[in-house]
Amino acid sequence: MAQPQAAMYTIQLLDALQETRARTLELVADLNDEQMMGPRLQIVNPLRWEIAHVAWFQEIWILRYLGRHPPILQHGDELYDSARVSHDTRWDLPLLTMDETLSYMQQVLERIIDQTSRADEAPAGIMKDAEGYDESYFLHLALFHEQMHDEAITYTRQTLSYPPPAIIAVVQGDHDSVFEKGPLAEQSTASLTQADASNCATGDAQIPGGKFLLKALSLIMSSGLTRLGWHLLRSQRQP
Repeated sequence: MAQPQAAMYTIQLLDALQETRARTLELVADLNDEQMMGPRLQIVNPLRWEIAHVAWFQEIWILRYLGRHPPILQHGDELYDSARVSHDTRWDLPLLTMDETLSYMQQVLERIIDQTSRADEAPAGIMKDAEGYDESYFLHLALFHEQMHDEAITYTRQTLSYPPPAIIAVVQGDHDSVFEKGPLAEQSTASLTQADASNCATGDAQIPGGKFLLKALSLIMSSGLTRLGWHLLRSQRQP
C-alpha cells in the first residue's frame, strides 16, 4: 500500500487531471460540428481529432503501457497516434463522432482514476514500469500533455477567428471561489471586484518574435524532467 504522503500526492494529481479535462471541454463546448473540424491548415489540428488524441495519449501510457490493459478502441492507434498519422490526413480519417469522442474521453479518465486508486490500495503499492518510473511520472506526463493541447486549442480558436470560449475562471489565491467569466471579448468586469478584475485576462498577450516553448513544456524542461519532456516532444513531432 502506498505511503499516506504519496497517496495524497496521487489524489492531487488525479484532481489536476480532472480539472484540466474540465478546461479542455470548456474550450470546445460552444463549437459546432463544422468548427470542430475546421479548414485544413498546416499550423493547427482538427479539434475533434485533437481532443480524442489527448485521451488516446493518456490511454496508451497509463492504461496500456503501465496498466497492461487492452485498447479501448479497435483502431485507435491508426486514428490518434500523432507519431504515425500524418498531419494532412487527419481531416480525412474516419474519426469518432463528437458524442463518441466525449464518451471515449470519459472512459479513459474514469479508468485511469480506477486503476490508480486500486494500485494505491494494493499491498505492492505504487505501480512502476520496467525502468522504475512510477504512476506519478505517467500522471504528470498525461497532465502536462493535455495542458499543452489546451494551449494549442486556444491558439487554434484564435487562428480560425472563432469567438473566445466561455470559461469558468478561478480567482488567484482563492481556488474555492469561482466566477463566470464568459466570452472574453464580451465580458464586462464592472460586476467584478477590483481584485477579481485584475486576475481576468481581457486582451491578447504580446509575445516577442522568435522561438519559444509553450508554458507546460517549458516548465517540464526547466524542471529537469528530461525523459518526460522527451515523451512530450516525441508526441508532438507533428502538430
